[in-house]
Amino acid sequence: MLDGNRRWAREAGHDDVREGYRVGGAKVAEFLEWCTAADIAHVTLFMLSDDNLGRPAAELESLVEIIETTVCDIAAEGRSWEVQVIGSLDLLPAAPTAYSRDS
Repeated sequence: MLDGNRRWAREAGHDDVREGYRVGGAKVAEFLEWCTAADIAHVTLFMLSDDNLGRPAAELESLVEIIETTVCDIAAEGRSWEVQVIGSLDLLPAAPTAYSRDS
């Protein structure tokens, strides 16, 4: 479960907690590379909980955009991972193309 990004941002002195989301999203591909190197064949990442849907609109919008960017990055052509996006996608505030992408 990807958690603690807001807390990390505050502790690191960032005024905008969205910086924590950006840094956390950037670590996902690195984490998956570690898993690949360790011969871990299946990884499940929980990137958004129902609790997060109650965040302020600007924060939620940024979070969803960062998740979309992260999913597109790890599912990009040339990556060695198969990505399946699952969950209650109908609860999301918008429907970017990444949500329906199975790569």
